[in-house]
Amino acid sequence: MAGKELMSINIDTLVQIVENTLTLCEQDNVQSVYKVSVKLRINKARSGDMTQILNQVRGIDGVTTVNHKADYARDTETFDFVIFEMKYELMGSDANPISYLKRTLIPGIRDIQGIDIQDIQSRPEKLS
Repeated sequence: MAGKELMSINIDTLVQIVENTLTLCEQDNVQSVYKVSVKLRINKARSGDMTQILNQVRGIDGVTTVNHKADYARDTETFDFVIFEMKYELMGSDANPISYLKRTLIPGIRDIQGIDIQDIQSRPEKLS
C-alpha cells in the first residue's frame, strides 16, 4: 500500500454518521395525513354527476380519499348541498396543512365546474 494513505475511522463514529444521515433523510420524508370536512353547493345544471365530482376532487394533488356524507345532503331544485370529508397527505417536515388548504385544496375545488365552497373546516384534523 505504498503511496496510499488510509483514513482511520472509529466504528462508533461511523455508526453515528450513518444514524445522523438516516435521521435527516427520515425528516425530509415525513408523511402526515390530515382530514378536513368541506360543505359544498353543487349546481345541478353546471356540474357532472356525483361520481364525476368525487373523481375530480380525488384528482387534486395530495388528496387520497373523499367520502360523501350522504346523511347530511340537502337537495333543492337547482342545487345539492353536500358535505365531503377529504383526507390528504403531505410530505416533508415543512409541510403545512393550512398552507395546503389555501394553495392547493381550495383552488382545486374551485376549479371544478358547478361547485362552490360554502364552508370548510378551518383546522384540519391530523390523523398520522
